[in-house]
Amino acid sequence: MYWGHFTKHGETSDSAVGILEARVTGSEVEVASNDWVKGIKENYLLVDKSFILPQIVDNGGPILLTRPCRSGKTMFLSMSEDFFEVPRGETLEDKQARYRDMMVGADPGFIDEHCGRYPVIRLDLKA
Repeated sequence: MYWGHFTKHGETSDSAVGILEARVTGSEVEVASNDWVKGIKENYLLVDKSFILPQIVDNGGPILLTRPCRSGKTMFLSMSEDFFEVPRGETLEDKQARYRDMMVGADPGFIDEHCGRYPVIRLDLKA
């Protein structure tokens, strides 16, 4: 798993511009996979963007993701879907435990209140 945060000139930034400082615990890289849960279960190298989840909840309105190609939009949406959706095939505690060591885990109250608490509808326009 690839945990980290982006910095620019020593200051924390919410964008991918800058230097990535992280500790690497993942062992393999899966190219062109967009399945967050598969990446976690199979120990692929991932970038933790979970710090954005509270911003989505606080926003309260529509969100437009406009980043360049191959910047992780689909993987982020896969992570968001997994975080918010009601657990299927696992307990709520297992789902919440998956996020406790991530950046979003800095606020355990957010995980308890929002993780696994909503029905999620996924529309895939690629197909």
